[in-house]
Amino acid sequence: MKTIIASRRPAGLSPSPALRDKFLAHRAREVVTAREALGRGDFELLATLGHNLRGNGASFGFPRLSLLGQRIEAAAQMRDGHTLGEVLSELACAVSDAADGNAPPADGGEAPP
Repeated sequence: MKTIIASRRPAGLSPSPALRDKFLAHRAREVVTAREALGRGDFELLATLGHNLRGNGASFGFPRLSLLGQRIEAAAQMRDGHTLGEVLSELACAVSDAADGNAPPADGGEAPP
């Protein structure tokens, strides 16, 4: 029998604002690290960063970051530097928006215009 472990937090349990702020600050630094990795062609590091973001973004209430992490991981595995550059720009904007309180709702829906 397989054991399945849910990756989402149970309803009502969310990280504190201070923990979310720390998470976002780390992601902002990772954008810089990822751009440097792209510049030197370190696709392995980019795949790892994308994989980790994919797993952690939604847990902190940022499903868009998880989706971007998935795209980063996939592009890194394909060694697609052009797509990585585009997605890293999207990630920088998404992290900035989230830090400014302008992130889409945690349910993954679109933010109102």
